[in-house]
Amino acid sequence: MTRPKTLANQCPRCRTTRIIERVATSKRPYAFGLSGLSNLLLCGIKVQSCAKCGLESPTIPRLGRLMDTIARSLLRKPARLTGEELRYLRKHVGMRTNAFAARVRVRPEHLSRVENGKSAVAEQLDRLARAVVSAELDQEFLRELLLDWVDDLEEAPEAPAPCFELHGKKWVPAA
Repeated sequence: MTRPKTLANQCPRCRTTRIIERVATSKRPYAFGLSGLSNLLLCGIKVQSCAKCGLESPTIPRLGRLMDTIARSLLRKPARLTGEELRYLRKHVGMRTNAFAARVRVRPEHLSRVENGKSAVAEQLDRLARAVVSAELDQEFLRELLLDWVDDLEEAPEAPAPCFELHGKKWVPAA
């Protein structure tokens, strides 16, 4: 049994032919949820919308380049990655959970919890994940990333020596 072809000017969900085309703008961007990132918005692309059911169908030129641009932007962001962003980067370089977990020295179960927002992305995991993804994408980018981290270390104030106190039978950091 063959499926009927959907006409270009027909909604695939409700089959109406009342299609409205617009260009996504900063005031009315297109939410690109299929990227795997819940907060990713696109501007300057054509979006067809069904006037009846509201289904939106974007036309995204040079999709591969867009995905690369998103990855590089995430790698350069100053704040720690979210689990969702970490999953995007892992998938972008085509690594399975087990292989990526081994590279960043965490258990696959832990990586899954992080990617699903059930555990926070620790600083070491963030940095190692960025380095692994950068190495997969581009050696020059990895070099820049590592040199930036070295500069951050040089600018960081000297940390005092850690001190711990014994309270009963339990060790705790000293105040």
